[in-house]
Amino acid sequence: MFRMLGAPKGTASVGAAGDAALRTPSEQTRLAALALLAAAPAESRGFVGLQLGASEARRQWPVRHFAVVGDQLWRELRLCPVLLGAPAETSLAQEYADLANAPF
Repeated sequence: MFRMLGAPKGTASVGAAGDAALRTPSEQTRLAALALLAAAPAESRGFVGLQLGASEARRQWPVRHFAVVGDQLWRELRLCPVLLGAPAETSLAQEYADLANAPF
């Protein structure tokens, strides 16, 4: 299997059909997600997740490039970037906020 964007080299083995089912989110999580969706810009046509961090600094794409892509996705397709990451990556999100012109 090829390796791209941090994808695993191999595949996982799933024993039974139900083993790969996603958990149903809690009601609190569901309501929080609905609130975030409601706060999206009115002209938004959807969302795109951007993972700013990486397991190793050498594998991390420059945040300014993410900002350019996020701005272009908004300008051309009206797709609203959603930043994904761990609490330790808050500084990357702040850098993105400083560079981006589009809503996120």
